[in-house]
Amino acid sequence: MVYCPKCGIENPDDVDVCKSCGIGLEHAHRTLSREEEDPSNLIIMGYAFIFLGFLSVGILSIVGFILGYMTYRNDSPRVKTHGLVIMILNLVIILVWVWIFFLLPTIGINSSFNSTVSRFFPK
Repeated sequence: MVYCPKCGIENPDDVDVCKSCGIGLEHAHRTLSREEEDPSNLIIMGYAFIFLGFLSVGILSIVGFILGYMTYRNDSPRVKTHGLVIMILNLVIILVWVWIFFLLPTIGINSSFNSTVSRFFPK
C-alpha cells in the first residue's frame, strides 16, 4: 500500500493517482522503494553505536540495539544479518557493563578496579 503524500489516504500499489485527491503517486512509489533498497545508513549507525555504547558505559548501546532491530526488519537477508549482529553485539555491551558495575562489587573481588567502582556505588 502507498500513502498519498498530500492527503495521507492509503492507496493500492498499482494505482498512479490518489483515489481521494487525485495527486500523482509516482514520487511516493520511488521514495518507498529507495528507502527499502538503501538501509546502509542504519547499518553504519548500528555498528557505530556498538563502539559508542562501549565508551558510554552501555547507555548508547540501547540506541544501537534499536537501530539493529530497525535494520533487522528489512526484507533483504544480507541486511537482516547485519541487524541481528548489531542487536547481539549491543546486547553484549550492555550485559558486560551491567556485570562490571553491579555484579563484580557484590561478589567481593578485591582489586583496584573494584574499589574504584565502589566509590560510585557505596553500600
